[in-house]
This record gives sequence, C-alpha cells and structure tokens, in this order.
Amino acid sequence: PNQFHTQPNQFQDNLQPNLTTTSSPNNTMPLPPFMPLPPPEPIHPTIDTHMPSPIPTPPVVPRRSQRESHPPPHLQDYHCSNAIMLPPGSSSSRRGTHHPLSDFVSYDHLSSSHRCFITNLSAHSEPKSFAQADLDPKWKEAMHAELTALEQNKTWTLWPLPQGKRAIGSKWVYKIKYRSDGTIERYKARLVAKGYTQMEEVYMLPPSGLRQQGANMVCRLQKSLYGLKQVSRNWFSKFSTAIKRAGFQQSKADYSLFTKVRGASFTAVLLYVDDMIITGNNNTAIEELKRFLHKNFRIKDLGNLKYFLGLQLKGYCDADWASCPTTRRSVTGFCIFLGGAPISWKSKKQSIVSRSSAESEYRSMASLTCELVWLKYLLQDLQVTHLQPALLYCDNQAALHIAANPVFHERTKHIEIDCHTVRERIQSGLIKTAHVSSSQQIADIFTKPLGSALFHALLRKLGTLDIHVPA
Repeated sequence: PNQFHTQPNQFQDNLQPNLTTTSSPNNTMPLPPFMPLPPPEPIHPTIDTHMPSPIPTPPVVPRRSQRESHPPPHLQDYHCSNAIMLPPGSSSSRRGTHHPLSDFVSYDHLSSSHRCFITNLSAHSEPKSFAQADLDPKWKEAMHAELTALEQNKTWTLWPLPQGKRAIGSKWVYKIKYRSDGTIERYKARLVAKGYTQMEEVYMLPPSGLRQQGANMVCRLQKSLYGLKQVSRNWFSKFSTAIKRAGFQQSKADYSLFTKVRGASFTAVLLYVDDMIITGNNNTAIEELKRFLHKNFRIKDLGNLKYFLGLQLKGYCDADWASCPTTRRSVTGFCIFLGGAPISWKSKKQSIVSRSSAESEYRSMASLTCELVWLKYLLQDLQVTHLQPALLYCDNQAALHIAANPVFHERTKHIEIDCHTVRERIQSGLIKTAHVSSSQQIADIFTKPLGSALFHALLRKLGTLDIHVPA
C-alpha cells in the first residue's frame, strides 16, 4: 500500500466525522471526540557518498546527408581537386579537410606532358565488377570485343559438363589504356579464369555476358586462358617457336630476348608477358616483323618507345656487416648505372655469416660482378659493343686488396671459391675495381639507415625524384 502525508490544517478542514455502528442497532455508543493526528516527522534526505557520479550525456552527432554529391555543372571540364591551392594558414573549409593532398603532393617537378597524364589518371575510374561495367556502353563494347576474339581464336567449345568433373569460374578485369599525353586510347576488358588450376582438361562456367546456349552447358577450354597455371608456359612456348621460325635467335643471357642479324640489319624483340618491345636499325625489317606477328598473334602497335642507351657501365657495391640481430648475417647492396641512369639494383641479406667486414664487402663485390657480367652479355646480344672494362666501386680497402692479391691465403681460405670470380674477372679485363669514399658510396642507401642529409644526397645521385615535395 502507498503511504501519503497531508498537511494537518487541510486534514482538519476537509475531514468530516464518521460515525461507526455495530451490527446491533440498539446497542449504540457515542464515539470519543475527534483528535487530530500529530504532524509527520520531517524527512531529512540522505546522500550516499559512494554512488558514482552521473554519466555525462554524449554530444549529439549531426546527421550526415546520404545524397550523392556532384560538382557544379560549370566545373565538369576542370580537375578542381588537383588545382586548388590555398595560401598557408588560410581556412581549409572549402576543401573539406584539414590536411589537403595539395600540401603534400606537387606536380611542379613534372613536365607538362606527364602532369597532364597523371591528371587524367585521377579523372577516370575502372569498374570493379561486371555489374558496374554492364551499365556503361564503353565497357560493354570492350567485353563484347574480348568475347569475340576468344571465340574467333577457338579458345573454348560449349560442352555438357561430364559426370565427376567440376567447372571453374571466371571474372572480368578492366583496365583503361592511356596514350603518352594522358588521353584514353581504349577500354580493355580481359577474361580471367579462377582457381589457378593446372589440369589437362579444364571446364569453365560460361562467363558473364556470354549468350547462353542451353542448360548445363560449360566451356571446355581448348586453349589456355589468363589465370590458369600453365598459361604463361604455353604462351611463351608458342611465341618462341613462332619467332624462331622467322629467323630469330634466343639469347642465352636473357631467354625473353630474341635477335636477328642479316648483314648490316639488326632486329631485336624483348618479350614481357604479352607485351613486347621491337627495336633495330632497319625499318623495313621491323615492319615485316610486325606483319608476321600480327598474322600469328593479332598484335596491336602502341607506337614509339622513348628510351636512352649509354655505353658507360659502372656499379657501386656495399655491405653492412652482421647487421641482422638474429642471424648476424650481412646485407649486400649494389646498383649499376648505364649511361648515367640506374638500370639494376638490389638489397639482399647474405646467405651465410661473414667473419669480418672485409669478407662481407668481398661477397658484395662478387654479387655485383655477376650482375655486370650478365649485363655485358646482354649488350652483346643487342649488338652493343662495350670494349672497356666495367668499373666496380667499393669503399673497403681490404676487400679491394683481397680481389687484387691472390696471395692473401690466410685471410681468404675460408671464403667459397665462387666468390673469387671477382679476381678472375679482374684478371681477364672484364671489370676494373676502384676505391670510393664512404661519403660518395651510392650503394650505402641499400644497406643501412642514413641521416637525412646523406640520404637525400644519394637519392639525387640515383636520379630519383620525389613528387611528394610541395612546391
């Protein structure tokens, strides 16, 4: 039951006497006079000092609109996100962020053509799924062209799935091909098989976009498709067989290089996956090769290639002795320049523990020597004569003495025989060693952490350009 407390005065004014009778009407007795109730005791509230403080109410987060935002129509032909540059200290509310990209990336160091190229790259996006691509007529046309080419090439035949066989899936990969000035050349859609499987008989589910030819029909692959494990080996075997029929010789230094020499005419083909570079000194022979390749593989000419080929070959090598705290193995680092441009570099932990810094430096010299010898053979296949020895720069005097002095038996008897290839190449005149001071050793950047000033100085010597430096 609930208890109520009322004020005494109100209780006396409003309360009327109530007469109570018993069950016998004749036996009635008068009631005692009415006495008011005593006033209630005052209530003193108590405070529990052990109760936790009230939890503050979290601030109300404003609702963000879910509507898709678009730039104003009069700015559709401009790349505003790359062009807005506000002075330092000004408000960034117009840009919508306190750390705009323009404060950290600048295109001022790039040429106008490369700047236009990068700007166009950020202006277009590629679909991530078939559902997205199917909404765009350009990508639908690209997928139709890919399916047409695969069918003309008789890549598969439609076949009922045999009992006990499993059909793999496929997916579409989309790529925008750009010209050198940044304009779009074409929209490329490529069908890739899933599973990375290697079987003699491969069945694939019909790809998205292929017209259905009945229920339970699958594609029985007659030729390799991108994504299969054997596709690279089959493609290279087919290409090398065809190019050799045309009179080309395969390089022993690089199996992806094919050359053809007919009198004063020289033609070279360098293959990388399904891209190739064709060069030579006879335009008639190059055009004849293009027609041959297009007849056999349906190639597409992407235009001239910009390149620079120098004749001075030099390399820098260095090692950080016992730098690994776990294995105490050293780190080899080297870089090779051809015509002032770096063409090969490496940073790798050595396979065994070196007993001294001279030994680790000597192993680094051996790695660089092998790379220089390989590059000289490659230049010979390209009909580039390099008569002078390649320069090998090292900053360790002890390692240079080991390479030049075959009598250093006590200090070198534990070093493997293959490391002494440095000494043999020096004696044959293929390479020539030279000392370089540690402050000028470019390979230092591949072996150890450096101070900021030296690090950026070596980066400039490597010819690298940091576009993340604001203007």
